[in-house]
Amino acid sequence: MPIPPIPWPGLVVGFAVALALLWVGLPIARRIDWVDYPDLRKCHRTPTPLIGGVAMYCGYVLGGTLLDATPGMSGGIMWTVATCIVIVGCLDDCWHLRPLVRLMAELGMAFLMTGWGGVLLHNLGNLFGYGIVGLGVWFVPFTMIGFVGVINAINMSDGLDGLAGGQSLVAFLVLLFLAVQAGRWQEVWWILLAVVVLIPFLLFNAPFIKGKDARVFMGDSGSMLLGLLLVWFTVTLTQGSHAACSPVVALWILAVPLIDMFSSIVRRLFSGHHPFASDTGHIHHVLLALGCNKQQVFLILVGTSTLLSLLAVTAHLLTIPDAILFYSFLALLGGYCWFMLKHNKKA
Repeated sequence: MPIPPIPWPGLVVGFAVALALLWVGLPIARRIDWVDYPDLRKCHRTPTPLIGGVAMYCGYVLGGTLLDATPGMSGGIMWTVATCIVIVGCLDDCWHLRPLVRLMAELGMAFLMTGWGGVLLHNLGNLFGYGIVGLGVWFVPFTMIGFVGVINAINMSDGLDGLAGGQSLVAFLVLLFLAVQAGRWQEVWWILLAVVVLIPFLLFNAPFIKGKDARVFMGDSGSMLLGLLLVWFTVTLTQGSHAACSPVVALWILAVPLIDMFSSIVRRLFSGHHPFASDTGHIHHVLLALGCNKQQVFLILVGTSTLLSLLAVTAHLLTIPDAILFYSFLALLGGYCWFMLKHNKKA
């Protein structure tokens, strides 16, 4: 199949809009006090504007209007869900919504994505080595749980300069490679657009210079938007007769944020705390406590995400059985949870 023409206008507009809004929005956000203030749990030292998510959203929407193909977005389904999720994120940034309120909002948007958009997990691949694991009548609730899980995993990783954006960039690039290899051009341009609007944010946010704080944060609006896009494309690319990869490969692509989220929930439950309560027990907090600086933590965790993603892609290309990948993931998850529980007892 020949490669379709690259939709340069959409990509250029997406990049330009995101960059311009970040540049112009910094002083405006400070003037209206739309900033994140430092505290004992957070890693930054000065009040930082929270406009990154809105800038990425505007770049993605405006750039997307110039793309030709739509990945199952009839009736503006993705735009509707993305708009709702960014609004909820902005409300959470400004007024710190209660966990239950936020969870109900996320479930509502997950229902929109599954019930209206038809973005659904129908099977999990050959996870156990005994045949394809179909979800039967559970495909809607399982997809909704996955939606909420990924969104919160990306949100929980957004506690250090560049971390959520860097890990998301790695995931998008790997998904882009898999989509190109499978000839899924409908998704290729939309994933590429996500990369294009994320890069300007990282230029303002990632710790490329040692000792220099981020100039802008994505806020919950940004982390939830990235989570939505990652869920959307991992589901669409792993399902159907022309799937780009199996679901367990997507699990490895998002391994670092998912494992950190799951271990944090387990750790909090063992400690008698709310599973979604904020604390300083995430992996980036642990590495900082061990003496790493923010730049080193960024490189370690984004590098680990890259390594695990490349291992998953290599396994996919070598047609290594899903069961081996799944049991290896469970072993990694179990080992990390054990380590974090021991570390929590010593702390």
